[in-house]
Amino acid sequence: YEACLQGRSIQDEPLQYADLAQWQHQLLEEAEPAQKNWDLKTLSELARSLKLPGEQTSTNAAAFDPQTYAISLKPELAAQIAAFAQQREISMETVFLAVWQTAIWRLTEQSEIVVNTACDGRKYEELASALGLLTKYIPIRSHVDAELSFDRLVEQVETSVREACDRQEFWSRNASRDGDSNAEPLFGFPFGFKFEDWSAKYAAGGVSFSIEQMFTYIDRFKVRLSCVRRQDEWMVVFHYDANAFLTADIQRLAEQFQTLTTHAIAQPQTPLDRLE
Repeated sequence: YEACLQGRSIQDEPLQYADLAQWQHQLLEEAEPAQKNWDLKTLSELARSLKLPGEQTSTNAAAFDPQTYAISLKPELAAQIAAFAQQREISMETVFLAVWQTAIWRLTEQSEIVVNTACDGRKYEELASALGLLTKYIPIRSHVDAELSFDRLVEQVETSVREACDRQEFWSRNASRDGDSNAEPLFGFPFGFKFEDWSAKYAAGGVSFSIEQMFTYIDRFKVRLSCVRRQDEWMVVFHYDANAFLTADIQRLAEQFQTLTTHAIAQPQTPLDRLE
């Protein structure tokens, strides 16, 4: 923006998306089988078994009508989550994802939980300023049971997310089908998660910029939770398919999520089935 105002040419051109695509293709071609084996068939089967109360079945399987419902976290709760994460030297992303997995476990009554989780796709320094949509949603599996404490679940989630994001460059749906060209196409996992930080301010040419709203839908879903840090607040945004849920269903889910977060942070050693 500033260069355009001043009529200057940009000396260091950012990495182009076409170059990234070629590099990604080369990585997948050269990857070891273990690096790109995500056991997609098992993950898909587990994910399809997860259904929330009140979920409706659409007569049109191809229909997708994404809507949003957002709540603002109470400042004291946001501060408690930050303190909890800092004490355990983990990210707030991990805490929110662990609560989301707990909520799904309680509502679906299934112990094997799969959540399609966003990795930013910028693992390497050269990609930090690259243009383009680099985020990848990678299915992360967790085993949740009644006797597990929230502290233990947080540790489990931290490890799972780190391992998935460490090899995110090898994620590809086609590469994940274990060579089965007849595998059923995957249209998306039912539950998703994304952590977003919109707190930064940008300035150029005497003008300040900040993110007011931003979202992309690169995968279908039934409910995707986005935890958003803004300059003066934390937002919890539920993206949902209106073909599967009514707004009232998502409002109840948002209330349950906030209540569960409060009690999990306050009683991290308590077994999950005893949390409110």
